[in-house]
Amino acid sequence: MSDNSVIEIYDDANKIEIEVDKIDFDEIFTFDDERHNGKPITMIEISPNERYLITYSNEDRSIIGWN
Repeated sequence: MSDNSVIEIYDDANKIEIEVDKIDFDEIFTFDDERHNGKPITMIEISPNERYLITYSNEDRSIIGWN
């Protein structure tokens, strides 16, 4: 069994898969509040060195940076 998980985000016909280390999963995906005002994520960009991630929601035009 692998130490990685795949998180799938579906938006109409589009599908995004992100491989995440299971050890870091709870730390990465535990939020104290709702990002993007609860609106769906439209786009995800990852920095070339894979240290940063940016999410964008077209509905409220918000951009959130993650490290």
